[in-house]
Amino acid sequence: MFSEAAKKTRPCGMAEFEEKPEAPMEQLDVACGLENLPVGAWPPGTAPAPFQYTPDHVVGPGADIDPTQITFPGCICVKTPCLPGTCSCLRHGENYDDNSCLRDIGSGGKYAEPVFECNVLCRCSDHCRNRVVQKGLQFHFQVFKTHKKGWGLRTLEFIPKGRFVCEYAGEVLGFSEVQRRIHLQRNSDSNYIIAIREHVYNGQIIETFVDPTFIGNIGRFLNHSCEPNLLMIPVRIDSMVPKLALFAAKDIVPEEELSYDYSGRYLNLTGSEDKERLDNGKLRKPCYCGAKSCTAFLPFDSSLYCPLEKSNISCGNDKEPSMCGSAPSVFPSCKRLTLETMKMRLDKKQIRAIFLFEFKMGRKAAETTRNINNAFGPGTANERTVQWWFKKFCKGDESLEDEERSGRPSEVDNDHLRAIIEADPLTTTREVAEELNVNHSTVVRHLKQIGKVKKLDKWVPHELTENQKNRRFEVSSSLILRNNNEPFLDRIVTCDEKWILYDNRRRSAQWLDQEAAPKHFPKPILHQKKVMVTIWWSAAGLIHYSFLNPGETITSEKYAQEIDEMHQKLQRLPLALVNRKGPILLHDNARPHVVQPTLQKLNELGYEVLPHPPYSPDLLPTNYHIFKHLNNFLQGKRFHNQQDAENAFQEFIESRSRDFYTTGINQLISRWQKCVDCNGSYFD
Repeated sequence: MFSEAAKKTRPCGMAEFEEKPEAPMEQLDVACGLENLPVGAWPPGTAPAPFQYTPDHVVGPGADIDPTQITFPGCICVKTPCLPGTCSCLRHGENYDDNSCLRDIGSGGKYAEPVFECNVLCRCSDHCRNRVVQKGLQFHFQVFKTHKKGWGLRTLEFIPKGRFVCEYAGEVLGFSEVQRRIHLQRNSDSNYIIAIREHVYNGQIIETFVDPTFIGNIGRFLNHSCEPNLLMIPVRIDSMVPKLALFAAKDIVPEEELSYDYSGRYLNLTGSEDKERLDNGKLRKPCYCGAKSCTAFLPFDSSLYCPLEKSNISCGNDKEPSMCGSAPSVFPSCKRLTLETMKMRLDKKQIRAIFLFEFKMGRKAAETTRNINNAFGPGTANERTVQWWFKKFCKGDESLEDEERSGRPSEVDNDHLRAIIEADPLTTTREVAEELNVNHSTVVRHLKQIGKVKKLDKWVPHELTENQKNRRFEVSSSLILRNNNEPFLDRIVTCDEKWILYDNRRRSAQWLDQEAAPKHFPKPILHQKKVMVTIWWSAAGLIHYSFLNPGETITSEKYAQEIDEMHQKLQRLPLALVNRKGPILLHDNARPHVVQPTLQKLNELGYEVLPHPPYSPDLLPTNYHIFKHLNNFLQGKRFHNQQDAENAFQEFIESRSRDFYTTGINQLISRWQKCVDCNGSYFD
């Protein structure tokens, strides 16, 4: 508890009204009954401007990821509590102590480390110590009018250091929508948009933009302070989109206004450079926090005010910018990357000048290549090309111009040619011939000598974002680790749906005499007849399959019915996965698979759901194994009705042995490993 003196103390930033608020008895609830506790307003009879209340993030325009989608795997801590070393959710360390206080406050780091809490897929109980933010508000708060800062938020209870206070929730936006909204703002308008920039293992930056202006929670009433009593921590629970959780940075007494630093500085660390900031333009807004170390102006993120669809952000080591004008960025240490734009601005002579500079600095070709590609983007420089120019500089020739040639030589340096091709694999042979001043046939001949052939890009299911690649990497690596510690492939039950077309013929080329006319082939019908099949299977063999009736679709109710039918058949099979630790379901993230009724059904039947990253059919055995062989089996076949299609599928199933199914499940290990090796990108 706190002392009597502390109770009477009014810290900086407290309400400036003489009347003291009563206990939370106001009829108005700013939270509209959506929080654990009502949130009142002061003075009585007043209320903030209307907005739509939400206790959690909602998806907004341009967002890459739906914040309500469950994308994180759950831990399997059933018999033992969640502890570091055994719980997958605590692989980065323990988050909270026995009093639900954040452990790392006072660690001295300048920026916050993210927290991972247990989620809805975890097997641990609701009383797990690693479930704090998801439990919502635990203290009484009140929205009140301040003297100069508009509405503010204060606590009506004592809050110990390290306790969770509230979230900063709102619409999750794409960057273009953020710029559009900011450019519509007037100087007098408040800006609630927050930008969170997180650095990940591969040097990329994950950005999240949240705007509670129109849809938000009580976090929108938090004002800035240069000496705040809250700190913001990204907390991930179910989704890749972090919850922006605010924790008490110190003990907070009743009636004290709650505030945090809009620049995202961690643990109230304010450097001398920050204190000396001046007003650099009319967009800077004055700060009224009243703290002794006040910088006079609110933090400002210039990257959000640049022209639409453009950004001036680089990855240099210059001063870290302060973030958003009226609402902040948590991790502002790196600006938005525009690598492709920078590559386009550099011509060959400029790049060669950088080669010469690096050479004179005594650096090697490999180091020079890394430096240039790190600064201007992958593929800007090729090590072979750098080596070629370094040899030229070593001979005392520091000219950056191409050497004059007489006529068109019939030979080229294969290393030089390789360097050009590898620097830009999309270049044409005629462009290379023009650059090297040789005949087109010479380029083609030398490309064959160095083993280069032209290949089309391979189709992939989806253009993955960095968030999605990171998710694929995390899920695959965690599943590999889990299987190494406790093999579980024989417990997997997997499923998927597929359309079987009535006409599976494809036009193909034929070898004919030169004068012979090709055979006729009918043009495919735009909307072919087809039937959908759903298949459930495991390493031990087929469990269940069914066909949809014409006009029927897969809904959550239909999927729940499929689960019941599969489960009944599974109980009649002599499978180890029924008799031992229970089945583990592996399916994709289609809407009927992840809605609450489906999750409740699986929980009732005792199924664990294996985590599966979005847009990853290459990690689903039914897609990469069953359907691949089914497509080969159906090739060239034509059906007159649904019964013919069903008979063909039955024939395919009866032709498969048990080893066929075992092989498909066992391939998961190699596919997870390939995903990890490719840093989450699609593999061959």
